[in-house]
Amino acid sequence: MKPNVDSSLRRSYGLATTLVAAIQTLVASAPLATGGLPEPDTVFFGTIAIDNAFVTAVQSDVTVELRRTPDGVPLSQYRMGDDPNVGNRYTLRARVESEAPVEDPDASVLGATLWITVSKNGSVRDQTSQTLTHRGAFVPLNFGDLDSDGDGIQDGWENTYFGSSTAGDPLADPDGDYRSNLQEFLDGTNPLTPDGRHPADATPANWQMTLGEVTAYASSWLRGDPWPTGPQPSNPLLVDFVTSAGNLWLGGELYVFDNVPATNAPLWWANPPASPALAADAADSAKPRRALAGLSTVTPGVFIRTSSDALTPGQPVTITLSITPSPSVDVYAIEERLPEGWTVRNVSANGASDSRLPRIRWGPFFDSQPRSFTYLATPPADLKGAFTGVASFDGRSFPAEGLVDVSMGNTTGTLTVRVISAPESSIQVSGAPGTHIILQSSPDLKQWTQIGEGVIQPNGSVLVPTASTGGPTFFRALRAPSSL
Repeated sequence: MKPNVDSSLRRSYGLATTLVAAIQTLVASAPLATGGLPEPDTVFFGTIAIDNAFVTAVQSDVTVELRRTPDGVPLSQYRMGDDPNVGNRYTLRARVESEAPVEDPDASVLGATLWITVSKNGSVRDQTSQTLTHRGAFVPLNFGDLDSDGDGIQDGWENTYFGSSTAGDPLADPDGDYRSNLQEFLDGTNPLTPDGRHPADATPANWQMTLGEVTAYASSWLRGDPWPTGPQPSNPLLVDFVTSAGNLWLGGELYVFDNVPATNAPLWWANPPASPALAADAADSAKPRRALAGLSTVTPGVFIRTSSDALTPGQPVTITLSITPSPSVDVYAIEERLPEGWTVRNVSANGASDSRLPRIRWGPFFDSQPRSFTYLATPPADLKGAFTGVASFDGRSFPAEGLVDVSMGNTTGTLTVRVISAPESSIQVSGAPGTHIILQSSPDLKQWTQIGEGVIQPNGSVLVPTASTGGPTFFRALRAPSSL
């Protein structure tokens, strides 16, 4: 005869109800000094990686232990491979009781902090602490993040942001904040969102630009030495980061990342409060923001390059750089980039000459005083190339006017390029009337694109219409090789 399932369940339920009632009676009548009721075990489980390799069930020399202190006596233990049903994972049970004192010496009180230790051949290889916050909890806990491709970035991080354990190029900078994926991983920041600290900030956790940090960063720029983060000496825009760092220091050291309205580095770093959204949350809401040059439509200064004589191959000539900042400028610096093949000597005013590029650097200067700088330059035999030096004012650079291009026989006279009605809507090129010119633009002073052309009018200039690119833009004018 088949058993009556319903009647069996009713009898089981009745027995359980009776037991629960009896336990409740015992608890109500028990002294308060007795241990708490046993709770369902908390179970920790997961994978283990040691020396960048997964630990499998066959590696019985690896054990996981539960301890009350980092070096305490094990309360429970799991040796890899002990349970075939677990496979290449571990499982570790923590006995839990509701209140102290515990009746089971291997149990812990709910709310206690325990240590889980991974050992191999008796040597501790990994350890972490966990708090018992829930009864009967199953807690996933993996040890040792893998780095499958050995690029310094853990697989889990690459999977999170790039969808694959090998897709995150450690040298790439997809969000354009001048911090590589590797640096973003080390800093714990999102590689797909520009959110980084200023590269001069040696302790980025405090969002503070100290004089020591500005000095170290500027010194590295002057020498042309590499820097751990941000643009490198080969990038002519590095000078903007130098003057930006000085501007942040002058503004009270504390700074924020503010990309509202959208801009680019280094203009998205400013002293708080910056945008209205940040001002509402800033602790020091009465502090005015320093006026960065890049946020103003007024040109922050004039930078002119002239030569003492007409340029002749092989003959040294004195080049003079004259800079007149506007009164609103706080910090400025100059980076002069010579045409390829030129040699330099007799650099004035403690300028630093970097023969590797070649470049000359002056500054930073923490004032708005006009200055002039000179150096002796010797052109090569072919007398070709272009000067691409810039003056940086509070984080934004502008190319020199005057002598710029020496290509295609441009050895006498000069073409002067000036931005008219910023943000850029037209460029004024001045020179000898009747000169045919080609206007080019560049985002980095390396790649140049023709954007217009014209003929200098009898009044000595021509206006060439342009369109704003939304980012840093440099312009130069060249004499056309033939009639337009």
